[in-house]
Amino acid sequence: MGDVRLGREINTEEAGKVVDSMIDSMLHNPDALISMSRLKSYDEYTFFHSVNTAILALGLGRHLSMNRDSLYLMGLGVFLHDVGKMKIPLEILNKPARLTTEEYEIIKQHALRGAELLTATKGLREAAIRPALEHHERINGTGYPFGRKQEELSLFGMIGAVTDIYDAITTDRVYHKAMQPHEALQYLYQVAQRGHIQAELVSRFVRCIGVYPVGSCVRLNTNELGVVERLRHERPLEPTILMVRDAQEAPIAPPRVLDLAAQTRKPIRSIAGVLLPLPHGIDPNAILDEAIRSRPKSWVA
Repeated sequence: MGDVRLGREINTEEAGKVVDSMIDSMLHNPDALISMSRLKSYDEYTFFHSVNTAILALGLGRHLSMNRDSLYLMGLGVFLHDVGKMKIPLEILNKPARLTTEEYEIIKQHALRGAELLTATKGLREAAIRPALEHHERINGTGYPFGRKQEELSLFGMIGAVTDIYDAITTDRVYHKAMQPHEALQYLYQVAQRGHIQAELVSRFVRCIGVYPVGSCVRLNTNELGVVERLRHERPLEPTILMVRDAQEAPIAPPRVLDLAAQTRKPIRSIAGVLLPLPHGIDPNAILDEAIRSRPKSWVA
């Protein structure tokens, strides 16, 4: 990103190495890399958003049974999808107040600017340029920069659109509060129903990251509270939970692991609902990080 801002060429070789390592991780443990996308940062937002969006796109691509070559091209393209923002003035890009009509038109230029930068980059295949050009296009023709409809859009571009929206709305910014993962999935369904993004891709994306994505804070039917740690794709309503509060909301330290799909003792627990973690004094990221640090290496692998 810094190279682009200074007018240098994009180092696609280094970017490609990053995407390659993402794919290796994805093929080794499909949920591990997706759970990393919960790592958010306001500083260097565009960079972290690019990484997170690529992680999510790779997860969806694997769920769609893409081969490694396709995963590489799509992952690289989505990783670089916002590179055009480096040509947008920072005072507009990070403006905390509502953008004026003129400023919004300038922001919208990033899609075309990004595609131009990538087209001028040696050795980059056309398929890897499509996410930059198309991630703000909408299948009903209401997007930008060209107002293209579904039949004119690439699969990579449409996947970029879905994952770009999801990561953007689940990230805290100065001008909006992050949605909880389950709220974001509901929002994606609504956007699909309005004809903006492909409904089948949204459905597959939900199956990919789970009804209760990693990091979701949930209340069980016993009134206990937990944080979703692992997904079980064949049984999406029964992930593995880290139990962090008992029925009276007293802390459970260290958190207790509960696999909802492998219960033998009564009462049989189930997820009753999703809740906001902060009002209950719960930091899902800290809990998950500590669980990873305390696990035996063999278990993590």
